[in-house]
Amino acid sequence: MRMSLLPLLLLLLSPFFSATIHAKADPPSAAPRKAKIAGGWATVQDIKDPHILEIAKFAVSEYNQRNKTNLTLSQLVAAQKQVVDGTKYRLKLQVKDNSGGSPATCAAVVLEKPWQNDYKELVSFAVQENGYGLRSGNGAGVGSDGGWKPLENMNDSQVHEIAEFAVSQHNKEANTKLTLSEVIKVETQVVQGLNYKILLTAKDAASGDQSRNYEAVVWQRASQNVKQLTSFKNMLTSS
Repeated sequence: MRMSLLPLLLLLLSPFFSATIHAKADPPSAAPRKAKIAGGWATVQDIKDPHILEIAKFAVSEYNQRNKTNLTLSQLVAAQKQVVDGTKYRLKLQVKDNSGGSPATCAAVVLEKPWQNDYKELVSFAVQENGYGLRSGNGAGVGSDGGWKPLENMNDSQVHEIAEFAVSQHNKEANTKLTLSEVIKVETQVVQGLNYKILLTAKDAASGDQSRNYEAVVWQRASQNVKQLTSFKNMLTSS
């Protein structure tokens, strides 16, 4: 009985056909995508980009709001960006004082998180070349992060609003009946927002309107209209 060679031939060639089929089925691997590495500052090449100019205008506008100034952006000189939890923009600006002063060059840092309702925050704003008597922070604590800075204009309406908020919030939390009499001293600190440390005098209706000094700390994020009382203590009883 003659044996057919066809099954044997197919058996010998089957590994070759299998390898060929797999080679055709597997697509060529795509080139690996470059991931953004957090931490490094990269130069923004197109400083006329509308989005970059929008960030610069926001920095000036936020500074005006905090310091009661009347500046306008004249020119964006240079910009860098850094990938963090969001994007930080470091800007060199030329600004004009509409109150009659001379132009000045300033450095600003803005944090942006577009996925959080187009969130933006002015982290710092410092005057590099002072043309009109404006100092870094201008009494509103907008400078380098971390340090407390004294606030010169304690008659500012915003400061009194924050002091009133501190007393009102303390009354709710401690069930007291204090009323604000006077703001004695104010310091500010740049964080993710702005801290206000306020030394104030308040009258206590529960003790015959006796006046006492208190120290309150309020955290504010002006861009989101958020305020929070962090601490409130009686200076006579605090150690």
